[in-house]
Amino acid sequence: MNSPVTPLHPPYRTSGLAIASLVLGILGTGIPAIITGHMARARIRRESGLVGDGFALAGLILGYITTVLIGIAVVLGVIVGLSGGIAESARLQAADAKMREIEAKLETYRMIAGNYPSTTQGLQALVVEPTTDPVPRRWKQQFAVVPVDPWGAAYRYEFDPATGLYTIGSNGPDGIAGTSDDI
Repeated sequence: MNSPVTPLHPPYRTSGLAIASLVLGILGTGIPAIITGHMARARIRRESGLVGDGFALAGLILGYITTVLIGIAVVLGVIVGLSGGIAESARLQAADAKMREIEAKLETYRMIAGNYPSTTQGLQALVVEPTTDPVPRRWKQQFAVVPVDPWGAAYRYEFDPATGLYTIGSNGPDGIAGTSDDI
């Protein structure tokens, strides 16, 4: 009457893949955690006596969260990288628009004063009435302050009395005259 006791259930063992998925998920590896989690859950369903579905599920969840966060970080990185180019393009357009405005103000100055400011008088003549030659016959303030380019530097102004023509420019982003980024 002493018969051997038979267990009511077979011995359980925890899936190594499930544990690996959880560990990889905690380490933030993303895709490896997802792969091992799916493999563990499939094996646990196929083999009786194998447990660890909760570990595999936790690894899957952590893996998916990590993958989504990495994807968002990549997208944001691309957006930030592209916005730097957009911002620089906007500065170039702003400099061009401001130079057109200066040209219009110089033309108004010429009509009122009778001539363009000399190179020495510069764009300051649009802000403060010049007292050096050529003194304007009449004067009207065109700007409250001398305009600066989007990089914080003064615009270049040169007047050639021999031709009666002027040039306006900006040293561009590098702030150095005579380089390829000058406007």
